[in-house]
Amino acid sequence: MGPVINLYYSIACYLLAAILVAWLIHNKRKDYYAERYPNEKPSIFISPKYKCKFARSQAEINNMIEDGYEYVCDYESSKVFKKKV
Repeated sequence: MGPVINLYYSIACYLLAAILVAWLIHNKRKDYYAERYPNEKPSIFISPKYKCKFARSQAEINNMIEDGYEYVCDYESSKVFKKKV
């Protein structure tokens, strides 16, 4: 009966370790997304490579283009511009 108990014990330890690792990875990923997306939803405008700005008037649009920003799209009646960081 001794070897069978040792087998069950080792299987239980491996399963417990796997569950613990999965739980830690899940919590780490959850914290990462909470830091990166503070409003709890991913945004297409958050990127470490680009700096994004919004322009509503023609003067703002001209200033963005002069500063080296590129036009991306329209978003909520604003123009979105991006510039590589």
